[in-house]
Amino acid sequence: MKQTLFFITIFFSTLLSYSQSAQEYYELGDQKIIIENYNSAILDFTRAIELNPKYELGYYGRGLAKFHLGNYSDAILDYNVCIELNSKSWIAYFRRGECYNELKLYEEALKNIDKAIKFSDKNPVFYCYRGRIKGLLVNFKGALKDINKAIKIAPDYAGAYFERGNIMHLLKDYDEAILNFTKAFEIDPTDLTPFIGLGFSKFYLREYNDAIFNLNIYINSNPTDGMAYYGRGLCYYYVSREIEALADFNSAIELGEVANGDSYVYRGKLKDLLGDISGACDDWNRAVELGNEGAKELIISNCE
Repeated sequence: MKQTLFFITIFFSTLLSYSQSAQEYYELGDQKIIIENYNSAILDFTRAIELNPKYELGYYGRGLAKFHLGNYSDAILDYNVCIELNSKSWIAYFRRGECYNELKLYEEALKNIDKAIKFSDKNPVFYCYRGRIKGLLVNFKGALKDINKAIKIAPDYAGAYFERGNIMHLLKDYDEAILNFTKAFEIDPTDLTPFIGLGFSKFYLREYNDAIFNLNIYINSNPTDGMAYYGRGLCYYYVSREIEALADFNSAIELGEVANGDSYVYRGKLKDLLGDISGACDDWNRAVELGNEGAKELIISNCE
C-alpha cells in the first residue's frame, strides 16, 4: 500500500512539475512578445509545447509571435492546433482570421471572425474587425452594421470610429468621414492614425492645404508610410508646389507605394512640367508596366 502511494505521489508531482514548466516557458515567451523579441519568444513557446504537446497556450503564443513576424501561414498552423485542442477558443479563431486577412483570403477571415463572435458576442473588437473585412469585400452596408454594433457596445472605442470613417470615405461621404476621424482622435489623442484619413478626405473635398496639414501630422509619426507621401504629393501637385510634390512622389516610390503606378504617373507629369521629358516618359512607361492604362495616353501624347 505504501509503495502504491509512493508511486502515485511521484506521478502527480511529476505531472505538476511538467505543467508548471510549460507554463513558465509560456510566460517567458509572453514577456518577449511584449518587448517585440519575437524569434526568442518562439523558442520559449516551442519549449513549452515540447514539455506539454497539449498545452494550448503554447501554440497560441507561438502563433502570435509568427503573426508579428509576418509568417501568417505558419501562424495559422499553430492556431489550427489551438482550435483542435479547444474548439471554443474565440481568441484563436480571431487570430486565425487576422492571418487570413493579411493573406487577403477575406472569405476565410470572415468565417473565423464569425466563429470568434459566436463564442464571444460582446467583444467590440471582433465586430469592428469584421466590419473592416466586409469593407474590403465592398459590403459597405454590412460593414457599417458591424462597426455601429461595436460602437454601441463600446461608445469610446476610437478604432471603431476610425473604421467607420474609412467606410464613409469609401462611400464618398467625406464630411461624415471627417466627423468620424475627428471623433477617433478626440477619444484617443495618442493615436495619430486618423490624420491620414482626415488628409485624404480633405483632399477629395479639394481642401488641399488642410489636407497637407493633416498629412504632415501623420507623416511625422509614421515616416515610412508610402501612401501618406503619395497623398501629400497629390495635394502639393494641385496647389502648384512642384518641388515638394516631386519629393513626396519620390518618397512614395522608394517606400513601395506604386500600386497601379499612380505615383509614377504624377512624378512623370511633374518631370514634364520641369522640362525633363525623357524622365517623364520613363516614369509613364513604368506606370504602364504596373497596369496603369491612363499612362498610355500620356506616352502617346508626349513620348512618341
